[in-house]
Amino acid sequence: MSDATRLFEKGELLFQEAKFEDALYLFDKAFETGLRSLELFYRRGACSNQQNWHLDAIDDFSKAIEIDPHDCNLWIQRGNSRRSCGDIDGALSDYDEGIKLSKTDRNKQTYDDVIKELGYESATDFYEFIRTFATSLDPCFLRELADEAKARGRRRDATEQDGET
Repeated sequence: MSDATRLFEKGELLFQEAKFEDALYLFDKAFETGLRSLELFYRRGACSNQQNWHLDAIDDFSKAIEIDPHDCNLWIQRGNSRRSCGDIDGALSDYDEGIKLSKTDRNKQTYDDVIKELGYESATDFYEFIRTFATSLDPCFLRELADEAKARGRRRDATEQDGET
């Protein structure tokens, strides 16, 4: 097993424990050590999303989508980060693609059972709810989200700045 894989697996355990900042650190190290996988980009995007680093999350979800453009959840997750950046048009486009893909047999088998545990009939129903919610948000609130995301920037920028002070 490679060093990158070991780092990823340790990060995965921390991710499962909702220790997103620590998991993100290990996922970054796995990336720096050469790991490039759908799972790495998805998990790193999910951690960035949890830490409100939505610009980084969008980048990682985009890389995951490049690897597997047929996974509906990747589109929904990127849409959520786009919405959090105030990019409602981009979010709606991603939601529409995710909803379309959620109707395929592959995605039904992968996501429907998990989503049903949340009380929805299917992944499609859940994703349609998310899309409807996104369109109901107050434009002023969306502007605030966008301003916050822009002010926050990217986590690597913040890390570099912290190292200088």
